[in-house]
Amino acid sequence: METGKGTSSQAETLAAAKVLVVDDELAILEMLDRLLTKRGYQVETASSGVEAVERIALGHGYDVILLDMFMPGQEGKATYEKIVKLRPDFTGRIIFITGDMTVPDTLAFLEKTHASYVAKPFNMDELVATIQAAAKR
Repeated sequence: METGKGTSSQAETLAAAKVLVVDDELAILEMLDRLLTKRGYQVETASSGVEAVERIALGHGYDVILLDMFMPGQEGKATYEKIVKLRPDFTGRIIFITGDMTVPDTLAFLEKTHASYVAKPFNMDELVATIQAAAKR
């Protein structure tokens, strides 16, 4: 286990990272908010793709967006496309969270966009590593 400068620097990086979590499942929102906040992230949540797009349109700034692929109303793919149309700088900083990687359309979309994803149920260390990589873009 490392201590000293490495840990302090990592904590400063995490504290500066602002993450928007978008998921229609309240339990997922609450869990990710709690777990990511404990790890030093600034977390906001949105319960729909429409709400996420509205925040981006209003100029809310985020370092990373965690976006559920399958939500009622406006799915993750449509939300992604609307966000990157408004803010092309979010390309590469949107991470999909999904419970179903067997849908051919999903796999094709992820290949086409080169978007990162983490499959549910996810490992927190894997999720944090993916967030850190996206925040550096």
